[in-house]
Amino acid sequence: MNTDCDDDRRSIVIRARLTPQEFAAISDAASRLGISLSTYIRNTALGVPVIIKTFSQIDPRHLAEIKALGINLNQLTRGMWRGRTEHTEQRLGFLLQDIEAYLKAHIFPRAPG
Repeated sequence: MNTDCDDDRRSIVIRARLTPQEFAAISDAASRLGISLSTYIRNTALGVPVIIKTFSQIDPRHLAEIKALGINLNQLTRGMWRGRTEHTEQRLGFLLQDIEAYLKAHIFPRAPG
């Protein structure tokens, strides 16, 4: 391990005052994500997106559709590696739009308001 660069080590400790309810809410959120309390607080404070939804909460029909989109993406990628590049950029663009639209509509919809 390189010890010459200690700048990347997390050595600074921050203390914060919380109510028991705030602490419980933050701890529960970190637990649901399966990450440490420190990681949850650090990522939240730095603006790293925190997604609490897990795959077990996603309707199996949606998982099947996501799998189908992934298979399409994989087939397109394999075709590119094999030299089949005709209309690839256009097809890839359409597929990525489909994936994004499906995820936004069914998996990560925005809250109303």
